[in-house]
Amino acid sequence: MLEGSMYINIHTESNTGGEIRGQVSCEQTDEGWLDSFNLEDCELASLGTNDYFYLEPGYKLNLEGQADGESIQLIVTVLNETKIVNGIETGIVEERESADGELIEVSRNYFAICTETNDIFYFGEEVDIYEGGEVVSHEGAWIAGEDDARPGMIIPANPTVGLKYYQEVAPGVAEDRAEIISLNEVVDTPAGHFEDVLKVEETNPLESGEKEYKFHAPGIGLIQDAQLKLVEYVLPEIEEPVELEVKSMVQSVVVSGNTIEVDLNSSSTISEFELDEESKRLSFSADGETGSEGRTDISIGRILEGPYTVTIDGQATADFNVTDAASGEAMISISYTHSVHDITITGVNVVPEFPVGVVGAIAGIIGVGALLSRRKFMNGFTNGQQ
Repeated sequence: MLEGSMYINIHTESNTGGEIRGQVSCEQTDEGWLDSFNLEDCELASLGTNDYFYLEPGYKLNLEGQADGESIQLIVTVLNETKIVNGIETGIVEERESADGELIEVSRNYFAICTETNDIFYFGEEVDIYEGGEVVSHEGAWIAGEDDARPGMIIPANPTVGLKYYQEVAPGVAEDRAEIISLNEVVDTPAGHFEDVLKVEETNPLESGEKEYKFHAPGIGLIQDAQLKLVEYVLPEIEEPVELEVKSMVQSVVVSGNTIEVDLNSSSTISEFELDEESKRLSFSADGETGSEGRTDISIGRILEGPYTVTIDGQATADFNVTDAASGEAMISISYTHSVHDITITGVNVVPEFPVGVVGAIAGIIGVGALLSRRKFMNGFTNGQQ
């Protein structure tokens, strides 16, 4: 949520759970521009993406066009570097701009992504302005946390038409702001034909009257910046999470002389599956490709009652979950990184195992039953003698 916002949920008789929900922001300027963001509620990361922005090393854009009679080229590259800004680790995006083949500006921009929302926030930039191959200025440079500067939002993950927000919040130095104009533009560039394009109008109160428009294509990012259009792009190679190959199997243990089958689902090779009734402990060995993720699910409720404690190679771990299966039995799921692991699960009772009080009560019932049977037998015998 945005800083200082109120969350509204309207309840009616027909929908007591609430049928209209919304967020009202109080942190806006007189003209309705959002300039403060509740970043303390975000887990900020230096890597990530949303539909309109890549913050991943290897991402690269080449935009070209004509401006003021010059051939302009803008190269945007996400570097494989990070920088701590205002206590936050940020990813670095380098922009190199040339006019008629001569370098005129290099900037290193610092961004972080809110992992809960995928909104991208801007923490500042270092700027080098070139003339004749030499740095002559750092105009426009700013860093969040210095000289009253604060992070802005470069682009939201879920933009809505009419949303207005500051991208840079460095009073008197950098105050770029953006308004969402459209979500369904169609744009043609040398790099291709793009639909459902996000159109953003950028202004700056320090440069009254000036407007620029940027266009962002879903899955690509910036495809047009004023007169510059995308010529080519390179998307980063993002490693997709590897789905665990889990196999179902059955292991057997002996309880009170009886063999009980236990259902397992595991991505590991399971061996030495044994139950120690006296210590109420199940132990087994899990093996797999070193470094890969491992998981074993066991119908533990079939043989042990909880609460449970788990160790991996003799060390207690909290990396397990206990849930109720459809059968009503407790299922335990243990996660680990593969090598050869010795795993134990300790419960409070072996199933079926009765607490001492219950055993005593059952013994008493059996004793009373035996006594009654003996009296009935003796009465029958006496009657027969008569």
